[in-house]
Amino acid sequence: MSEQKKKIIGKDVIGIDGSNIGFSLSHFVNFDLPVIKVGYLYRNYPGSQTANGLYEAKGGLFSTDGPLTERELLRIRTYISMHPDFFYTTIQKRETRITPMHILKAHAISALILGFFQRYPLHESKTTVVLDMVHNPQQTEQLKDYLDSILKKENIQVPIIYRYKADFYNQAVKFCDRIGYYLLALRFRGKRNKWPYRMRKIDFRNSINFSSRKQKLDLEEII
Repeated sequence: MSEQKKKIIGKDVIGIDGSNIGFSLSHFVNFDLPVIKVGYLYRNYPGSQTANGLYEAKGGLFSTDGPLTERELLRIRTYISMHPDFFYTTIQKRETRITPMHILKAHAISALILGFFQRYPLHESKTTVVLDMVHNPQQTEQLKDYLDSILKKENIQVPIIYRYKADFYNQAVKFCDRIGYYLLALRFRGKRNKWPYRMRKIDFRNSINFSSRKQKLDLEEII
């Protein structure tokens, strides 16, 4: 058993991942899909299970831009209802023209982490964050440095494990990957005017310029 796995057994694990990383899904549709970052809380993480054995195919929901079928909608809603302990936020492509992506991601991730500590009875000493990192050491270091500085300002001292392809090894991260993909499908193939599961959507932009996020973290009210 790896040292990383030993560190999280029996703890509350916040997985962090997302979908459309690098805006890779946008070429399937005729507009820019946002990056979606998702956090998922797995209470009392077990040591005997791995995400690898549950890594079923997503179903190619962006192979067409037509509306979702009833079967697809049922699969998405069933999956999300089985995994309700998540928060998510989005990053628009136009924002990356003004602010570097690693800074936007750091603020998004910190907002998700803070959201869990605000709304669940978590203890920092019994909680670990597992983050799926990109296969680029420089970008990972930039993200780590900026995220660490944000959490330090907020007096959040929680260990973070950065792992390449963490969604293959950690269930909490795997759930984030799947939930993010499904939320994008609901929003853009479900022909919705607003994002689904609105009470689970966090607006990290409202918290970038002030230091009292432990006291206030707004849920998005607009698209």
